[in-house]
Amino acid sequence: MPPGGDQSALAGERRGDRPADAEPEGITVSELAARLGIEPPTATRSLARLEGGGWFRREPVPTDRRQVRIVVTEAGHALVPRIERAWAKLAEEAMGGVSDEQRENTLLALEHANARLRGLVDETALTEE
Repeated sequence: MPPGGDQSALAGERRGDRPADAEPEGITVSELAARLGIEPPTATRSLARLEGGGWFRREPVPTDRRQVRIVVTEAGHALVPRIERAWAKLAEEAMGGVSDEQRENTLLALEHANARLRGLVDETALTEE
């Protein structure tokens, strides 16, 4: 599991989208999963593991009783800088000595490969734990 593990969902997404903590009214599990590029059941399992940490709270979606919004708490906001530092450290360890241009090209190539793989195989095979 990467640094921060499931907690990375609170800090930000792999592709640089807005982090979950940038949503003051919260986001649904489906929205979070889409931002992370994972299936909703995987996001649900990760959130279940995090629930006891007090980093977020679940609130009902008034227009859809089947869904809940995930709202980051103060404790969750406080955790974000630690997670971001852990990700930055891991990226530096993995890509140290590589220019910013090479790093960007590598990330673009990996995202392209990921998109192609998702198109070639059943996505559930890519998101199983």
